[in-house]
Amino acid sequence: MFLIFILYFLYASIFIIGKFAIQISQPIFLTGMRMVSAGIISYILHILLYRNKPQFSLLNRLDWIVIVLLSFFNVYVTNAGEFWSLQYLSAGKTSFIYNLSPFFVLLFSSVLFSERITLKKTIGMVIGFVSLLPMLINNPEIIDTTYHIGWLSVAEIVMLCSAAATALGWVLMKHFIHKTLYSPYFLNGISMFIGGCLSLLHAFCFEQKPLILTDNAYDFLYYMLLMMFIQNVIAYNLHAYLLRYYSATLIALVSFVMPLMTLALSNALLAESVTYMFFICSAGVAIGLIIFYQDELKII
Repeated sequence: MFLIFILYFLYASIFIIGKFAIQISQPIFLTGMRMVSAGIISYILHILLYRNKPQFSLLNRLDWIVIVLLSFFNVYVTNAGEFWSLQYLSAGKTSFIYNLSPFFVLLFSSVLFSERITLKKTIGMVIGFVSLLPMLINNPEIIDTTYHIGWLSVAEIVMLCSAAATALGWVLMKHFIHKTLYSPYFLNGISMFIGGCLSLLHAFCFEQKPLILTDNAYDFLYYMLLMMFIQNVIAYNLHAYLLRYYSATLIALVSFVMPLMTLALSNALLAESVTYMFFICSAGVAIGLIIFYQDELKII
């Protein structure tokens, strides 16, 4: 369980680092470069650690279909959407919307793979999410200049799509890992490389030039490598590893602590204020986790 909290601390740090990175580069180009590099490194780690595991020659047509789906949803849509939205939303707001993903996980796990969702799990998840609402409502915002559709802006809608995409991606990853012998490094390596190529294609075709601001190449390289190491090399593979031992729903629920971690980091590094509401919401999230985890222990 402790490793799940470590996982979301790593994810929370990416929102903060990303805020600095997109000030000197285009967000989708940043995503593409990071994913392609991380995919290569992840596959090298697979070769070093799992030499007796299946390689490319053993992938069948169905395996490739799942890998392409992982590349599109879990890498391209999730990350490109997240960092594009981060231009217009605060790190806290982006993190909050991203954490609607447990509801999508609940839906996808139930519909696609008939994962049993009990009353306690549902109550725990609802308590955890409701506990975040005051922080979401009162969260200070960067001015969102994107077009609005009703009461949602385009940036918020894109983030909702990213939350759904990451949920679908990890549910597919959990199912694929349990049904095959492929290592997390192998699957992540291939999917990140393909998803990164999709992001680079998008960037070269649609993003404004220059893709990196003049005289900022070294800063870009620093932020890209830091984000790649934290999220793509450590967090992604840790996430895939945890799916062997915990349900996708439990891991998704614990993501409710990520906005709290994001606010703590943004207070320290971006000078965003933290009020008493932070601690009230933290207590509510803890209660939701306890209720959910009691039921999870019965099926692990």
